[in-house]
Amino acid sequence: MRDFPPPVRQPPPPAGHRRRDVSLAVGVMGPKLDIVPTLMANKEARNSKVSSTTNYLESLPEELESEILLHLGAEDIFKAAMVVCRKWYRMIHTHNFIYSHLQNSTPGILIKYSAHRSYPVFVSMVKGKIEISKIDYEYRCRCWSSCNGLTLEYHPATSSAFCILNPVTKQLFELPPFGDFDLAYCACSGIAYAAASMEYKVVCISGHPDQRTSTPAAMLGCAILTVGVDKSWRRVDVQHLSLEAKELFKNTPLTTEGFLHWTSRQIGMRRMLTLNVETEIITETRVPRGGFNNRKGKESRYYLSNGRSLSVVIACSEFSWDVWELKKPKIGEWVKTIRIDLEGQKSKFENLRHKYPRPLIIEPVAWLNYDEGLLVRVLHPDNFASEDCFVYNVGKQEIEVLDLTEYYICTRFLVHKNSLVWLDTDTIWSRQPDRRPTPIRLQRSTPALFTCTI
Repeated sequence: MRDFPPPVRQPPPPAGHRRRDVSLAVGVMGPKLDIVPTLMANKEARNSKVSSTTNYLESLPEELESEILLHLGAEDIFKAAMVVCRKWYRMIHTHNFIYSHLQNSTPGILIKYSAHRSYPVFVSMVKGKIEISKIDYEYRCRCWSSCNGLTLEYHPATSSAFCILNPVTKQLFELPPFGDFDLAYCACSGIAYAAASMEYKVVCISGHPDQRTSTPAAMLGCAILTVGVDKSWRRVDVQHLSLEAKELFKNTPLTTEGFLHWTSRQIGMRRMLTLNVETEIITETRVPRGGFNNRKGKESRYYLSNGRSLSVVIACSEFSWDVWELKKPKIGEWVKTIRIDLEGQKSKFENLRHKYPRPLIIEPVAWLNYDEGLLVRVLHPDNFASEDCFVYNVGKQEIEVLDLTEYYICTRFLVHKNSLVWLDTDTIWSRQPDRRPTPIRLQRSTPALFTCTI
């Protein structure tokens, strides 16, 4: 486990925050307390009951309080627990708690619709059960990457092209302008966390402003920015990369722990690019062979991140895949982990075959809870719109169909954790749904330029 940095100071409440009249119904369920916020119907007794409950909660041992809160979702903590009592508010804003809660959280999938302005869907697997919920935040534009609960959003309405957002806390941080010397390809950007230096870094591919449509690979560059530290973007050395490798920069990178990966399903492509965000060095990595033409002009190999590591899912047939995991990104070591075989469950797809006489295209798109479940979508053979999705439970070898009909058409599947991670900077933005961002000027007790809480 990583060493904890010293605790950071307590941030102010979000913009527009005010104390609500709530109390807690406290009940004992086994050895643990099940604490659920409820509104009191009797207005006359409300204040006394709130005071009594608050005093009771503040008298609980800190370890028990922490254990209770660690088992709540980030959105529940932010909406309810933070207004219960001052002690809880202080606790959930300490680095140690945020780090522990992040490690205890279940990674899921953030599904972004094709529309620019939309509320995404969060799909997770908890104890083998699928949970689908809407994120209470409307993305104004594209969301390209996620790391530790922070998402990278392309936001042309701001002075910068990019901003970092926590959709749970609604806090938004603008990045410095990309500059006029290059053109930023927002679709080829990503965010990752450097654990050793405890810094978040954003990477974006740059091209020539005069060639907006198709910049030759030889003219592509890579820019990086350390969040809260750099006031301008820096160039990453790419001179050692071949022209074939630079073509990979035209794809959206995948984020894993400490790395960004540019991959391609182009037929014949047998390499990928990996950026170590700590050293800021890009290397070429060979990928396992296999796969066949999937009738879309691409190979039936699918690169997926589970948040920790990168894997490539290679089709052996229409209903079976081999899964390879990149165990050692620094040296490019791949290990074959499992084979997913759905040949014996073909009958479950017969109703789809009646709807579409032509062969279906079945594509793995994301992992749930690291490698507990695999989200797969079935594509329409004519326009490749997402028609059906199901989750394959790897341990139970069972299929569960998901009802995502109201969320069509999905274009982005990001591995994501709902978290309380925040960026402590001079100015952040707090944005509520259907409202314009409003700046919050933070009060500083130390002259430090930047502190981040992972």
